Amino acid sequence: TLTRVEFGDCSMLLTADITGLAQRYFMDALPAETLKADVAKFPHHGLTPFVTEFLDIVDAKFLFVTNYQDDDSRKARNQANNRKLPVKFSGEGTIVLECDGTDWYIYQKLKEF
Repeated sequence: TLTRVEFGDCSMLLTADITGLAQRYFMDALPAETLKADVAKFPHHGLTPFVTEFLDIVDAKFLFVTNYQDDDSRKARNQANNRKLPVKFSGEGTIVLECDGTDWYIYQKLKEF
C-alpha cells in the first residue's frame, strides 16, 4: 500500500511495507509527480531501504522511520545520512508532523509515546 497525503502545498508519502519490487512498479505505473512528497516514511519500519531511483523521484526533504534506531534500521539511517536528509525514528519518541498548507513543522517528543 502506498498513500500520498496532500494539504495545500504540503505532501507526505506513506509507504507501508512496500518492497523494492513494489517501488519499481509504482515508478513504472504512476507519473513521477504523483510520487513527489516533502516528507516520506521509510518502508517496513526501516527494514526495507528505498530503491535509489524511487527516492530520487520522491525527492523528500525529511524522512521518518516507525522503528527504533538500531542495527535493523541501519540501512535507513545510512540512506538518509548519505543524502544529508534529516531522519527521525519513532522508537525514540513521538514524531509530530504539522503543516499549515505551506510549511512543515516537525519535531520529536523524546521518550514520549
